[in-house]
Amino acid sequence: NQPIQKILLLKKWLIIILLAVPRIIYSEIVLLIMNANKEKYPLEKRYNVVRNTCLWVCKLTRTRFNIINEDVINNYSEKGRLFVSNHLSVYDAITMVALSKKPLIFISKKENSKVPFLTTHMKAIDTICIDRESVKQSLKVCKDAGIKVKEGHDIVLYAEGTRSKDGNVAPFKAALPTIVHYCESDVVLVCIHNSKVPLKFRVITYPKEHVNIKFFKPLPYTYYLENRKEFSILTHDLIQEQIDIYKKGEK
Repeated sequence: NQPIQKILLLKKWLIIILLAVPRIIYSEIVLLIMNANKEKYPLEKRYNVVRNTCLWVCKLTRTRFNIINEDVINNYSEKGRLFVSNHLSVYDAITMVALSKKPLIFISKKENSKVPFLTTHMKAIDTICIDRESVKQSLKVCKDAGIKVKEGHDIVLYAEGTRSKDGNVAPFKAALPTIVHYCESDVVLVCIHNSKVPLKFRVITYPKEHVNIKFFKPLPYTYYLENRKEFSILTHDLIQEQIDIYKKGEK
């Protein structure tokens, strides 16, 4: 019965909104205070607030994860790493932050910094914004990312530069080899699949599908040096192969 389905769907999202709004406002206020006093509140403290919010969102949407090599993301080291992931939805970042106890610094398009609420959380975890129209600014971002990694921070890059519409991995942008060059660090490939599932707004029941995520074993910097010309293609294909495995399992 269509009218009943609409009522049940409305009920589901009213409950989520009523629970989410107070939490978002609370998080926004706390982070605004922290962002104004970053010397008093180091990255770890600010990141924990953002992470707790992401964990809460996962719980609210009843997200279930299927994780391969989870130990990779929480393998604490004094050396920073570059995480290179495919990109499907805003839930990709929520997933990464929820799973990583160590602070992650994201490279994001500058347009995201203008989104209400999101911009506060981005500032809290020291997100590096990139202007894709400016070669000069993009190069500076690559250098800044390299500095952060050498200071021991973990950086997350969505190498496609935009979200995939069909679930497959789009060609990687030219910035990837440049960032790896400046980071001089291990590269951890990340394959995310089904991250659009928790955002199925027209589904009455909560999704039964898992958000699949695989953390590949770190590729040493020497791998990049040995495969400079093919690096983007090789890493792209490794992630796409895993996507194909996930899709095959759905049939």
